[in-house]
Amino acid sequence: MRMNLSLLLGCLVALSACAAQPVRGESPPPQVAKSADVTAIERILESFRTAIIAKAGPALEELMLAPDVPFQSIVGTAAEPRRSTAADFIRFVNGATTAVEEKFSDVHITVDGGLAVLDARYSFHDAGVQTNAGREVWVLLSTPRGWKIASVTWSIVRAVGAGERRDPQLGVARIAAVHPDGGADPAYR
Repeated sequence: MRMNLSLLLGCLVALSACAAQPVRGESPPPQVAKSADVTAIERILESFRTAIIAKAGPALEELMLAPDVPFQSIVGTAAEPRRSTAADFIRFVNGATTAVEEKFSDVHITVDGGLAVLDARYSFHDAGVQTNAGREVWVLLSTPRGWKIASVTWSIVRAVGAGERRDPQLGVARIAAVHPDGGADPAYR
C-alpha cells in the first residue's frame, strides 16, 4: 500500500508539472503592462476631452479619420438612432455659448492589430450641469498619421431636471443642451 501511495504521489507531481507547461501553438498569457497603442489611445481620449473644453475644433478634427466620421446616438432602447458626423460635432463644440465638457470613466481599450475599440461610461456637462450620460464606444484605426477615430456611437440617458425647457414644436419638456446629435433637433441647442 505504501508503494502505491508513493507511486500515486509521484504521478500527481509529474502530471501537475506537465499541466503548467504551455501547449505548443497556445497564445502567451496577456501582458499586464500597457502597450504603446493603448497609451496612445488614452492620449487621444484626453485630447478629445480637453479639445471639447477648449472649444478647439482643429484639435478635434486632427483626431478624426475624416470629417464625415459617423457619430450615432440612441435614446432609450427602441428609438431610431440619431446620425451625424464628426464635422457636425465640431460645429456644435465651436458654437457652444456655455462651457461644455465630456467626462469619461470605466474606460476599456482593446487593440487587435490596426483596429482598436474604446468603450467607456461618459457624462456630458453644460455650464457645469450634467445633462446626460451613458456608454460611448469608439472604433479607431491605426494610420500612417497615428491612431484616428473612425466612428463614435453612444447611448443617451438624460439627466432629470437638468436644463429642461419647453419645446414649442413637441410640446414636451426637453433638455436644453445635451451631447450633440448633429443639430437635427433645435431643442438640443
